Amino acid sequence: MPSRASSGYLLETPQATILFDCGDGVTGSFLRLGKTPGDVDLICISHTHPDHICGLGYFIQQMYLANRQHELTIYLPGEAVEGIKSYMALNYLFLNHFPFAIDFQRLTGDRKLSCGDVSIIPHGNTHLTKHRGQPWMAAVDNRGQCFSFEIHLASQKIVYSADVGSLADLHFCKGCDILLVETTHIDMPELIECAEAWKTKTLVLTHIGPDFDPRAISAAGKYFSGQILVAEDGMAIPLDS
Repeated sequence: MPSRASSGYLLETPQATILFDCGDGVTGSFLRLGKTPGDVDLICISHTHPDHICGLGYFIQQMYLANRQHELTIYLPGEAVEGIKSYMALNYLFLNHFPFAIDFQRLTGDRKLSCGDVSIIPHGNTHLTKHRGQPWMAAVDNRGQCFSFEIHLASQKIVYSADVGSLADLHFCKGCDILLVETTHIDMPELIECAEAWKTKTLVLTHIGPDFDPRAISAAGKYFSGQILVAEDGMAIPLDS
């Protein structure tokens, strides 16, 4: 929506601060909440559509201006790593002159990542696979890579869907405490049915498209026994201690 920031979700635990996606407006939202980009330990980028990555350069620039010293790790689709490095240089963000190192890591489906007390399993999804093999892809290195994230804390399982091709991409959601799921590319009644079958406790609807009908939420209450929230800029959802 024009009045909202693009995708960006911050996970804070006693031992880790992790940012999932970094679209336009994320840095401003971050600063308005009184948070410091330099405190982020890890960034995970699901895919390279602009609303999920175009704020990354500015976010890193804020870290530089705050004189960050410790290394930053960024996980992102392998197809994007070299292009992002070149884009940074094009923006005069010369990483070899930064006071901190940036370790760009390629996401690999089902390979567990760890940061403090958080473990993350990226799952490749089909959001971009329709582009594979198309003639206009011949001159670029794009491979249709997009990832959803299964996140484990000591006592909670959280899933961030990112954008998906279908709800079949989220087959790993069973027993999910919090499911942060996009609404633009999926069918709402089917989502509610799946979330109930997965025994989801809290369903958070995000990536709201222009066709989103809030009346669907009240109707869904008849079929879903958990809590349904519609994401808003600056929304905070407490985690179990």
